[in-house]
Amino acid sequence: MPVISDNKDLFERLTNQLRAEVIDTDEVRLCLWAVAEIKGNCELYDSVLLADTVFSSQLTKQLEAALQSHEYFGLLETLILFCREKVLRRPDLPESAMESALFAYFAHSGEWEFSDGTLLVDWFYVRMPALVLSHLQQQ
Repeated sequence: MPVISDNKDLFERLTNQLRAEVIDTDEVRLCLWAVAEIKGNCELYDSVLLADTVFSSQLTKQLEAALQSHEYFGLLETLILFCREKVLRRPDLPESAMESALFAYFAHSGEWEFSDGTLLVDWFYVRMPALVLSHLQQQ
């Protein structure tokens, strides 16, 4: 299932909404950058993202919620994991500036800590690398 392509209209609407936001925060800037870049590279992301992860299956709801509420934190977490999966699955491609910025924000913003027990931290450091490794070993 093409996770990004199936939501291209929502990505476009969200891009427009983020550009029009009055509040200029790191969260809004990073979401705009990530949404625009992922949408622009949807074929690449569709080719590497697994549709059966909890984050992929919730993408439509995350995009719709962000459009309705103008709250972007949950979507930002999902986008961080999408970029993490892409980087792990395609080590032959250089990490983009946007991906580096997302990962730096994740590591240094203070929102998450390595041992905080959150779902995002668990998926970023443990589950996503294990899932990718498992799929690579099956190929």
